[in-house]
Amino acid sequence: ATAVRLTDGTVLPADVVVVGIGVVPATGWLAGSGLALDDGVLCDGCGRAGAPGVYAVGDV
Repeated sequence: ATAVRLTDGTVLPADVVVVGIGVVPATGWLAGSGLALDDGVLCDGCGRAGAPGVYAVGDV
């Protein structure tokens, strides 16, 4: 796939799409990465995770 189509018809181009529903975050491998962690990856309202080009998304 090269994009994601939202329910409103908007198409968002994407290199990679990862779906995980009802899972517990496994962030141990990110220790020492420089990303802020607190029961998941901390990010801003746009999903930016504090490093250039790195985004974190998931359930709220």
